[in-house]
Amino acid sequence: MKRLIKSFILCVLMTCILAPAFSVSATVTYSKGKVEIDRGNGWVPLNVGDEVNESDILSTGFKSEARLNYNGSIISLAALTRIEFSELKTIGKKDIVDFNVSMGAVRSKVSRVDRDPPDYRARTSVAVASVRGTDFIAFANGKVVCYSGKVAVMPVFLAKNVPNKNIDAPKNEGEEKDDFEDAEILITANEEVKVSSKGGISKPVSEAKKHRKKSKH
Repeated sequence: MKRLIKSFILCVLMTCILAPAFSVSATVTYSKGKVEIDRGNGWVPLNVGDEVNESDILSTGFKSEARLNYNGSIISLAALTRIEFSELKTIGKKDIVDFNVSMGAVRSKVSRVDRDPPDYRARTSVAVASVRGTDFIAFANGKVVCYSGKVAVMPVFLAKNVPNKNIDAPKNEGEEKDDFEDAEILITANEEVKVSSKGGISKPVSEAKKHRKKSKH
């Protein structure tokens, strides 16, 4: 009986470890103005109900917007924005989303409902924002604004070879520190930072501090 139980547990563990990764399309839930997609064959209009997959490039025009739903996570594109999805897949109950914002701004409301903590990254030419269950905006100019949850921001040249990581996961006692951790900044609700073209990261600024500074002028 014990052998049977052990065999069953082993089978379950192997199934979890070897869980296949499969692509899941994001669905367009809102589209306003000129919204287009390039799937490798040129630009075509993107409409509500259409699907978006890995390697797809999305673009919004002047006074245009788009919103996508990926397993409960909402990805919103502002006007004059262009993004490309390098990863859009699921392993078990873990969603893996990685996209590059080459122009404009993208707001993400990352869902954890009935899902494992996702690996979610928004990249720009100068910065990478890694998140867990949060609401944030990544701007192409390197600014990242967090509305809720946590966002780990680092220069893009340091993050190129760093795998997605759970910033909420506690470290084991005695575990060595990753080399890149000194270079990343963790921001929380109502904070923002900006990464410069040279890789410098500004100190986190809260919305309250910003308003106080403006009131002095």
